[in-house]
Amino acid sequence: MKKKYVFSIALLFLLTCGLKSIFSQGCSDAGACSITGHFADSNSSKTHFSGFVSQSLGSGEKFVVLSQSTVGVAVRFSTRTTVSFQIPFVAVYGNLGFTSGMGDGMVSIRQQLIQGKNSTFYLLAGGRLRSNRADLTLNSKALPMAYQTSLGTYDLIVGLLAKHKTWDFYLAYQHSFGRNRNGYLHEGTNTNPNKVYYESANLKRGDDMVFRIQKAVFSNKKRSFRFTLMPVYRLQQDEIIKNGENIRLAGSSGFTLNINLSLTLKTKKGATVEWLIAFPIIDRKYRADGLTRNGVVTFRYSPEL
Repeated sequence: MKKKYVFSIALLFLLTCGLKSIFSQGCSDAGACSITGHFADSNSSKTHFSGFVSQSLGSGEKFVVLSQSTVGVAVRFSTRTTVSFQIPFVAVYGNLGFTSGMGDGMVSIRQQLIQGKNSTFYLLAGGRLRSNRADLTLNSKALPMAYQTSLGTYDLIVGLLAKHKTWDFYLAYQHSFGRNRNGYLHEGTNTNPNKVYYESANLKRGDDMVFRIQKAVFSNKKRSFRFTLMPVYRLQQDEIIKNGENIRLAGSSGFTLNINLSLTLKTKKGATVEWLIAFPIIDRKYRADGLTRNGVVTFRYSPEL
């Protein structure tokens, strides 16, 4: 790889670290944006298989360290229809301890609706498949959502994607079914603020609306650099159960704004290599779902199959 691209990646990483100390907020994408992540475009009508592996490192609530290793596969049945599935392995380390396990699976379908000269429109639908009920404990004590490997619910996602020249526009809605079985509530004996997390017992998440705007700053057959703005709006307040009562969490609904920067390279053998940096600049005040991120760095490799 040429030195200037290595320098660009390093510069983006340093930029993220610097912004992280200023905007110590959190990303809030529960999966609606992830279902667009692995669809290979082609004019071929033949069935085609593609796959990818990725590794993400992030900093979460109370600077919990999160690692997510993901494997995904996509099957393109025609130029119009592709089905994708991905599943992660999640490891979390923080001041309460260490947890690890399989994360929630994501299954999705992308259906081309309209193909124009410079624009293409797609319908996307998918779901988040829980791997557990978000009820992991440590030393018989309930852990907050920041340490859970699953959100603990099944979710439905529907969206529309429009591609126009170097622009992508994406609008999606995500609905969470029911409550998880998380048990974390504040202990009256714990006075250390560094070990007090957002309460999340029997959490019921509100629905999310996601709007993504992506621009290819430069792009050709070998490489591309993209800038992304991703606003997320939680439509209802999250709810928990405390002392036998249903509690609506003030500050848990509202607006989040995330920024993503990505560099993609095509190798001589046809594989795709991608680096992505993401961080938030605006977030909700109360974030019981454990999706808080100060910043995320992701590497993804997609071989030519």
